[in-house]
Amino acid sequence: MDNWVIQELDSLEIGDVRLEKRVKILLSTLSHSPGESIPVSCRKWSETKAAYRCFSNDKVSSDKIMAPHKEKIIERTRQFKRALVLQDTTELNYSGQKQKQGVGPRRHEAERDLFIHPQLVISDSGLCLGVYDDYQWFRKELKTQKQSRKEITNDSLHKKHISEKETGRWIEGYNKSTELAKCCPDTQIISVSDR
Repeated sequence: MDNWVIQELDSLEIGDVRLEKRVKILLSTLSHSPGESIPVSCRKWSETKAAYRCFSNDKVSSDKIMAPHKEKIIERTRQFKRALVLQDTTELNYSGQKQKQGVGPRRHEAERDLFIHPQLVISDSGLCLGVYDDYQWFRKELKTQKQSRKEITNDSLHKKHISEKETGRWIEGYNKSTELAKCCPDTQIISVSDR
């Protein structure tokens, strides 16, 4: 297992020591080929099956896995006078996987996408300090152009609270930046977004 994975996840708390070790081994394996699928990274069917079983375990969640990483980001950020929190949205296209759960339409009903809006923390010299948050969502239904026009003319978009709109992710990203700033009072935190 890679030393950096052990260090990054040293405070991982899932409530089961064997499962915590399994998560660390799995993340170490996946870190060797981050652009590949789980089956390609794991190479053997038994390891692939174990990975899927691990991730589907109710005790394992992205919040629990991210918690020690966030602690390390805070430690690293405190070493700098200034850090940037960059946020933007990316789409993962799963259109070729019709049975995939947790995805939804993008522009066409046949498209199957998952949206991710991460907050990447970097030092002012460009050193990557980690991904502080990774808000994820998918659209449950696709609105037609007629529905969108009707919303605009009825002014219902203005009646919705910002947290009910997809654009609310930008505010949430800013809130994550202020959360980091509170943990690093001697570091100037600058939130950067294109909205």
